[in-house]
Amino acid sequence: MKILQAGTKSLEPSSFNGQAKNFEWVIYTHGDHVLQTVSFCRTENLVYIQSVDKKDFGKTIDLSVGIAKKISEIGFPGFGRGVWIHDEICPLLFSCLNRTPIYQTSPEKLEGRQFLSLINNNEFEWIVYWYKEDYCHGGGQVVALRKKDSLIYADYNVLHRSCCGSISGLLLNSQGVTAQEFFKDKEGIFDVDVRPEIKDKVRELLK
Repeated sequence: MKILQAGTKSLEPSSFNGQAKNFEWVIYTHGDHVLQTVSFCRTENLVYIQSVDKKDFGKTIDLSVGIAKKISEIGFPGFGRGVWIHDEICPLLFSCLNRTPIYQTSPEKLEGRQFLSLINNNEFEWIVYWYKEDYCHGGGQVVALRKKDSLIYADYNVLHRSCCGSISGLLLNSQGVTAQEFFKDKEGIFDVDVRPEIKDKVRELLK
């Protein structure tokens, strides 16, 4: 099992026992008051999340005691969205789970954790986005190519408040279109134009 440390405080590898052979990796952060572990069981395709108060932490921790969640159900800090995961763990967690290339076309970057709902089951060939933040608000567009039908799915009105945790529902109500339909000039007054930066990147990826 791979053990990944988030934060500055380290633990001995022997601290992680309890069915460790069933887990592919564990990420942990050891703060002043709470030890948090996030581990992945490949056979179940589930993430186990566990927070242990420092005063209750003995010499070892049983990873299988954690709360099991599907990848798409993982929550992050912000108004009770799922099980709270420490900020220090989030970047490592995303890099461990993600198998989908994500391309940024805007000057401002979205954190990887915002895309967790899209990387479940390795469904998309790639994801392209444009995003701009204005104080605590943000907005942009997200486009992705789905593997099973080779159709492009898009969300042209991504709205986000940074104080409200991660973006939820990306591409949730999107209907797939062919590449030809995607690049077709918009005619209706309610049609939303695709950002030119996204169009250019999608065109490059489809070559």
